[in-house]
Amino acid sequence: MTNKVTFHEFMRAGHIQRWHVVNTVKSQTVAEHAYLVTVIAMELYTKEIGANDPAEFNQLMAAALFHDAPEIRYGDIPTPGKRFIKERTGNGFFDDMDRELMPEIPYAGGRLTPRCEPCIKLADSIEALNWISANKAGAQADMVQKACIADLQRLVAFYSASDTDWYEPVNKILMALGLPYIYREAREQPL
Repeated sequence: MTNKVTFHEFMRAGHIQRWHVVNTVKSQTVAEHAYLVTVIAMELYTKEIGANDPAEFNQLMAAALFHDAPEIRYGDIPTPGKRFIKERTGNGFFDDMDRELMPEIPYAGGRLTPRCEPCIKLADSIEALNWISANKAGAQADMVQKACIADLQRLVAFYSASDTDWYEPVNKILMALGLPYIYREAREQPL
């Protein structure tokens, strides 16, 4: 028996729940999340950074669609739980586990190109912010939404430190979704 996530398991993505420790008005599955991340990543890649490499685009789509596929095996571990585990095992624990379960991008092979990685990571963060903003219920969910904004601000600043300025592309997506604008100055002040 292999440790890699299998085709049969991919078919279960619609059964794996996300946000199960946050009060929300509806539930979301890993499959729904993966689809939405893929659409946002494609928008960032093609329209916002203007990339036009068909092979890389296909890899981007497959990687975005399967970015959380290891969760089919171990579930969506909430951020506070991941932090707790990382404090006791080190930061590489989940990366190692994910690599063992999914050593390469299903149906595309290999690892992500440097241009694809930020598109998917930022799309993942944007999708989380969009979903919780639309479906939150209660004070704890409000705090989770603020944490999602802070996470997105951190990621945009991190990826903008390289050779691509991600503020404008991300803000175009945020504005299209009716979400708050991300300002550079926000990273200069404590969140």
